[in-house]
Amino acid sequence: MTAVSNAVVNDAHEQASFKMSRRRWRDLLGELQRRGDDRRESGAFLLAANTGDHVERVVYYDDLDARCLTGGISFSTTGFTELWRICEEQALRVVADVHTHPSTWVQQSEIDASNPMMARVGHVAMIVPSYGHARSVEECGVHIYLGSYQWIALPAGNVSAVVEIYGLFSRAQTRHFWNMLTRVFGRMTPS
Repeated sequence: MTAVSNAVVNDAHEQASFKMSRRRWRDLLGELQRRGDDRRESGAFLLAANTGDHVERVVYYDDLDARCLTGGISFSTTGFTELWRICEEQALRVVADVHTHPSTWVQQSEIDASNPMMARVGHVAMIVPSYGHARSVEECGVHIYLGSYQWIALPAGNVSAVVEIYGLFSRAQTRHFWNMLTRVFGRMTPS
């Protein structure tokens, strides 16, 4: 791998950040699971307003190219034509692509790294483990494109620096809250 300047890395990282509601994230995972049927990879593009960073729409690969889910992903140019039409008509842009892997391995394969879905500096490629069965975004691989077929992979603990999932509490947060309330109110006794 060729050395990449800090300025390129910083620029790519700055362009990469986006936000997604927890509900949309859960819906995305459920749909990736359904489309992959626990036996093949599936994927989608995440779209935000041209001037924004909040994911407003998810467009699934196989809605753009009905024959692309072949075990792996074989996305054709006709799929991109339809994607660009959607983006233009709705004033949206692609902020990331997401696809699943069959195991917990969320690094890019050689095919992933040498065939970016969007060859644009700052583009994010997310890999969801276990055909979409991730408990949190921190389990996913997040890779930022630097250009010239070079990527940086974010360590699992740093994923939220680029991908912000916001909104209602997660199940773990809700469980923690209820456990805390039980401890507090369980200690209280009537006078």
